[in-house]
Amino acid sequence: MVMDKGKPEYGVEYRLTGGPGVPSIANGNTWAESRNIEPMLWVVTPSHGYLRVSHKVLENENWEISNYSYVDRWGKDPWVYLEEDCDAPKWLKHLYGENWIEKAREIEERLIDSHISSEFVMKEKV
Repeated sequence: MVMDKGKPEYGVEYRLTGGPGVPSIANGNTWAESRNIEPMLWVVTPSHGYLRVSHKVLENENWEISNYSYVDRWGKDPWVYLEEDCDAPKWLKHLYGENWIEKAREIEERLIDSHISSEFVMKEKV
């Protein structure tokens, strides 16, 4: 029986090949599973948390970011920091569907002692 791999979406980057355990079309994964998503990171501050996601990935997915998340408007930071209560869950649900909570728990977490700001991002390079 042949598995339905779905269809690729226009403008989204996919992995066509990959090593053992890397989701890709050649390894038998679906198009959705083979999206080229750079590693995400939970950044936890003293008062809040953010999911660091590649700005390029969000652009490729035509993802809209709310005012609650941090984006470097000057384009010097390649990351977007999605606010943990609003944008991060929506993004993870978009990527992983019903399994988003399990996947969220698998993402590396880093505790920092300052708040997310343009000054922080340029200085810390999380």
